[in-house]
Amino acid sequence: QCQLTEGGCIVAAHIVCTKIAKKVKVSVSTVSFTMKRHSEPEANSDRKRSGRPRATPEADVKFRRVNSLRDRGLTVQQLQAQLNSGHSKQVSASAVKRRLCAVSLTGHVAERKPLLRSQNKTKRLAWTMKRHHWTTEDWKTCIECEAPRPKIYHCILQRHAVPTGMRLVGQGFILQQDNDPKQVQAMPTLR
Repeated sequence: QCQLTEGGCIVAAHIVCTKIAKKVKVSVSTVSFTMKRHSEPEANSDRKRSGRPRATPEADVKFRRVNSLRDRGLTVQQLQAQLNSGHSKQVSASAVKRRLCAVSLTGHVAERKPLLRSQNKTKRLAWTMKRHHWTTEDWKTCIECEAPRPKIYHCILQRHAVPTGMRLVGQGFILQQDNDPKQVQAMPTLR
């Protein structure tokens, strides 16, 4: 598309279209189209483009934007279901995604959550505060325990933690754990 300044140069020059095209380095059809449009009252302003109307009106886009900002956990599929429930015209998930991207709401990976809940931290602090008078030698007999999942916790405990405690500390070592659900849960049984 020719810029407005180029359009002015083309009309002002009154040269043959081919010479103008070579001078401005555009096609001949662009020159003739620009001259024709420049003679119209609206000059070189952008015209309404033809094409299929959008599936989601602007009001819906604003509503979806506000909705997704209120609840950042909503997925595109959930937003699509909300949008489709109120309208007879169905909107695809990709259309919702494009409209959200247009208003700078792109998907992000959720922020990592802390592995310990506040209750576990409180229990650990209480356990430690009860033993604040311990010496370094006493603390060397304590093994800290953090288990990733309940099913493998008991396996780790039986195969690794207890033998390691016996080997490193000896008989009478203390295994510190904070009664986290995955640590006190009974072994799963197969049916």
